[in-house]
Amino acid sequence: MAKRTRQAPPDDDAERVEPRLGDALIGSAIGFLLIYGGSFIPYWILRWAVMAVGAVFVLVMIPFAGFFLWQRVAPSLVPKLRRAVGHVRHDPQLGRLTRDAGTESWSAVIQRGDRQVEFTIGGTAKPSPPLVARARALLADFDAFERRVAEFVTGEVPLYADAPELQADVEALRIREIQWWIEEPDKATIVFDGLDEDIYWSCVFERGELSDLDHD
Repeated sequence: MAKRTRQAPPDDDAERVEPRLGDALIGSAIGFLLIYGGSFIPYWILRWAVMAVGAVFVLVMIPFAGFFLWQRVAPSLVPKLRRAVGHVRHDPQLGRLTRDAGTESWSAVIQRGDRQVEFTIGGTAKPSPPLVARARALLADFDAFERRVAEFVTGEVPLYADAPELQADVEALRIREIQWWIEEPDKATIVFDGLDEDIYWSCVFERGELSDLDHD
């Protein structure tokens, strides 16, 4: 007797058909045809029923078409719009600076080996020039600065001897973001990545000194 092999169950995700822009446009066209064709039906009950179905098609499918069209053009259109309204600037040292109007700041993403470090610089219509100068100076000597930060963090490890979980997290801290704000131009806040993503670690760099390693 031949051995029967068990077939794998069908993959629901593979069988699911996602709607597309063309489907939405076809649905809209069908709706308009129903409205137009229904207007010639002599029996008013049937005429209004057909036209109502067509109206539903139009009202549902046109927003879908707009949504799918936006999904297609947004990746290329949004950056151009941001540049047009002044939300993106280019700095010769920091690279692309993107505005965050909500926090009145600008951010640059710096590639450092296998990871990225974000520079956040205070500013409204444009990034604060004095803070930009501080960010440029730090970037120019970033390797040495990162070594200083690592030495500072290592010196803080014994303070967490009574909390082994936090101690392990401190030992693994790496710079994720550096923030400069207009309200405190001589101070930078360094934000870290640790082992526990739910713990927010930071310290202060002010007047050339590192201090106040803390978590939240």
